[in-house]
Amino acid sequence: MADLQRPAAPDAGDFSRIPADDRSAFADYRAQARETASAAQDAAIRRARAERTAA
Repeated sequence: MADLQRPAAPDAGDFSRIPADDRSAFADYRAQARETASAAQDAAIRRARAERTAA
């Protein structure tokens, strides 16, 4: 059975080979993803605190 390998990818911080328009779209996506994750984390913390005070 042949070993399957993932294709080489640039380092997470190396965007030099990505066109500027795509870099901008990717940066927008990452910012939105961070905001969504932060909102979900905040909601989870609020829920946990509410459950702890109700107990």
